[in-house]
Amino acid sequence: MPKTSNVWRILSASVLSATYLAAAAPSYAIEIGPEFVTGFAYAFGKIRLHADSGISTEDLEDLGAGNLGPVRQRYERIGYSPLTLQQHQLLCDLYGKYNDIGAAQACLDRLEPRLAEDDDRQALQGKRALLYLKSGEPSQAMRLAAGLRDSVGGRYVYGLAAARIGKHAEAREIARRLGRAYDAEQAFFGANLHMALGEFESALEILSDPELRIASDYGLVSSRSLFGEVEPDVFRADVFDEFNFGPFEFFSYAPATNPYVEFMLGKAFLEIGKRESAQEHLDRVLAYRHIEAYRDLHWMTLYERGRLDESRDDAAAMEYYRRAIAVIEEIRGSILTELGRMGYVGDKQRVYSDLIRLLFGSGQAEQAMHFVERSRSRTLVDVLSRDRAMPLAVGDPPGARRLLDDYLAKEAELRSDALRINQQLYSRTRSAFQAL
Repeated sequence: MPKTSNVWRILSASVLSATYLAAAAPSYAIEIGPEFVTGFAYAFGKIRLHADSGISTEDLEDLGAGNLGPVRQRYERIGYSPLTLQQHQLLCDLYGKYNDIGAAQACLDRLEPRLAEDDDRQALQGKRALLYLKSGEPSQAMRLAAGLRDSVGGRYVYGLAAARIGKHAEAREIARRLGRAYDAEQAFFGANLHMALGEFESALEILSDPELRIASDYGLVSSRSLFGEVEPDVFRADVFDEFNFGPFEFFSYAPATNPYVEFMLGKAFLEIGKRESAQEHLDRVLAYRHIEAYRDLHWMTLYERGRLDESRDDAAAMEYYRRAIAVIEEIRGSILTELGRMGYVGDKQRVYSDLIRLLFGSGQAEQAMHFVERSRSRTLVDVLSRDRAMPLAVGDPPGARRLLDDYLAKEAELRSDALRINQQLYSRTRSAFQAL
């Protein structure tokens, strides 16, 4: 139930609840243990959460289990206007995890007029920065996150953007500071930044820290203890502290982050050459019954699993790559802007190129050319097939409309020629491969 391992919040919630119970029933106060106190605080906070925010017990259970699809669908059926502010914020977060970029952007646009507090507005700006990262526009993400660096979430997003555009020293300093925190959530953000920088051993050191217990307690499978099987705790990484509730805001209804922990372990082990450990963790992610609600994680896990199978089972590796590409192209279809679609596919070319290399190596030239076409025509079609709206302002000089119309006609002609040439080149290359 707790959001992090923060001792102060645990003590504060326990003291508050124990005081309340002692006042109500002093003769039994000595018999009340810390587990009961925490349980009472959670139950009481849950009642208030539903009354004030509309977050139901069913929502809490689904979010903790990672079963995000039904929550999203329930809120979509309600519609934006009747949603409480907390439900609306949560829906935007769920769209982001599903990597429905267009829906997430529209959700944030509808949310912005409802926000009165500066903290909520900063969280919205941070979420917009995250969407820019997801759609392959790190410079825009860094611009938005630059003013949020007084918060943990803002520093984290700024660090991710810095790592993506090559400002490694800045990103590394943020990673070190977050990674040294005793709080498991902040340390997790630090580990993720080390991953983005390619510093996999540093990430593993944080994830495996026996004090933080991220790897041992927050994965996807139960662990062994002196008392038998222990189910993993729900890990709720709330980047912008939007989803806290209960005494001292100790609890959280943020969606489960456990699949990300498992993926990070698998990816890190693969990069340092511990292939058996890597396969164990990656297979857990793919076996996770709600993985389709985490589409960004889904394609990345499929891709890493394919990398793991290369050289020992190329056919299996190719199938993983095909599945990863299918998810990538689903996500790409949800991005509204040309630049976003171009950026999103642009940094995922390695998935296409690895599949194409294996297809050529196995003699499947026609299939290889099919994926060459899919990988290279995506950004070209995005650039060339979109109409441009360039309205004139009142007061523009006479003849401006004619000049603009001539420009648009020439541009349309060039786009058509470029698409025709691209298709001819593809057809000739494909015919040449078939003749080999």
